[in-house]
Amino acid sequence: MRRYPPLKPRNFLPRRLVCSDFKIIAPFGDKLLKKLPVTKRDLDRWMADYLELVNAVYEERTRLYIEMTRDTLDKAKSAAYLDFVEFFEPRWEGMLNKITSKIHKHPLKFALNQKQYGKWLASLQTNMDLFTDANLALQPKIMRLSHAYQKTCAGMTVAWDGEKMTVVRMNKLLQGPDRDLREKAWRATWKRFRADRAFLDNLFDKLLRLRSRVAANAGLRDYRDFCFKKYERTDYSVEDCFTFHRTVETTVVPLYKEILNYRKSRLGLDKLRPWDLACPLDDRPGSRSGFDARTLTLGVESVLKRLDPKLGGHFKTLRDKGLLDLENRAGKAPGGYQIVLDECRLPFIFMNAAGSDQDITTLLHESGHAMHSFLCGKQDLMYNREPPKEFCEVASMSMERFGMRHLGVFYGPAQLRSARMFQNEEVFRLFAWVAIVDSFQQWVYTHPGHTEAARNAAWIGAMDRFQAGLDWSGLGDYRKTAWHRQLHIFQYPFYYIEYGIALIGALQMWVRFQKSGDKALKNYKKALRLGGTAGLRELFETAELSFDFSPRTVAPLVQKVFKDWQKNLPGNSN
Repeated sequence: MRRYPPLKPRNFLPRRLVCSDFKIIAPFGDKLLKKLPVTKRDLDRWMADYLELVNAVYEERTRLYIEMTRDTLDKAKSAAYLDFVEFFEPRWEGMLNKITSKIHKHPLKFALNQKQYGKWLASLQTNMDLFTDANLALQPKIMRLSHAYQKTCAGMTVAWDGEKMTVVRMNKLLQGPDRDLREKAWRATWKRFRADRAFLDNLFDKLLRLRSRVAANAGLRDYRDFCFKKYERTDYSVEDCFTFHRTVETTVVPLYKEILNYRKSRLGLDKLRPWDLACPLDDRPGSRSGFDARTLTLGVESVLKRLDPKLGGHFKTLRDKGLLDLENRAGKAPGGYQIVLDECRLPFIFMNAAGSDQDITTLLHESGHAMHSFLCGKQDLMYNREPPKEFCEVASMSMERFGMRHLGVFYGPAQLRSARMFQNEEVFRLFAWVAIVDSFQQWVYTHPGHTEAARNAAWIGAMDRFQAGLDWSGLGDYRKTAWHRQLHIFQYPFYYIEYGIALIGALQMWVRFQKSGDKALKNYKKALRLGGTAGLRELFETAELSFDFSPRTVAPLVQKVFKDWQKNLPGNSN
């Protein structure tokens, strides 16, 4: 992967220094610890040196992570990443805690520009509260298990028509009109996951035990409390998450039932099965095989340019600099992400395109994250380039909805209506899935010592509560561990409610965009530029959005999506 020059030239570190060996960077950390500033000018210079070191270290970690995820089967790349996590990072975190403690205790800290540093200074106390030497040895073990999950899923293939197909490519078969073929593909994919069921359950049990120890070492009741504090969730509580669950159950699920019943009726089925959710409802193609990486890239770039020329220009930068890895291939880690190279301040987009409509939505989503990174990228303090995760997802999900206006660059009129209809279905599916995943995680981490059977029963209970309308008869053995396919449960515990909160924000943004596109985009970019300098509620207010999880806000939004879904149904001429 090419190295790009830092946005700001180095003054503290040697220009060509690669920060992958702790012995090499340790003297620079020691220098910061010994060189205590005595004047405001000294402090500004010291902070500049500190930020230069931090940016360089985290960019190197990001580079190693990107290379590992691009090919989890490459032993050298995996070893380089795991060596960094296991040997470099604990020492670095220990040193970083000492450095930030010096800042936190320094009498001149309030002389720093509070608009730039105030929120970060407040967060240092949280970091120090959570920090303990006992956890330095546990984090590498957690990261190694997380990597094992990635590597296991990335290596999964299914024998299909004489070739080995990745699980992502198998998903495309679920979008075809042949129901027997869809069922065969669905069962083959789940059979492959079932082959690693015991391994994945055992891996998750190990993660649970380690995370429980992390929370206990930090003096907290459980890992849920640890995560809420670590993620600085001060604008909403656990009870607010339960409010979200109830709202989904009462306002989203009934409409989702209607959508699934329509799908069942339109397909002429007695029962709607899991392999019937992504297929076309008429002869308008619901998916395309022609979306190779180039078509996808140029199409999304065109969508962004039509929305806003500057946003389109940012995406072109990613294309020109080779900062897109879109195609699915054997050995590539599952899922998709956008991540920032902190020293050069450039985003990188990773995904697993398989030639379907969903690829467009995914790239628009990750592009929303990338636009967020570009817009707040001039903030020198890394913390200020890290907005609340919930608002990061508002940026990405809003871009999905904005992009709907210009999907004609990919489709003809009939295909466009089909794509919009399916995109609206996805809103209901996602609300339900977020409630399933979050309620499951709430249960898992607050029931220590639970059995595997109890855990699977909790998962089934969550699915029954929020995913009505599908017939799973005879598929219980598959269903009970369907959570194995959700990587966040293994890798990013309690990172999923963000998608639900963000969807509430994104749908509000979409409604405003329909009424006044220019004003909505202006508010969108204004909020994104704030980065991490504002809290979650303030960011919602800046974008003129309501921060509320109750039916009062959600019900009108899902009704509007439902009406848009109806408008694009087959045979509807409106």
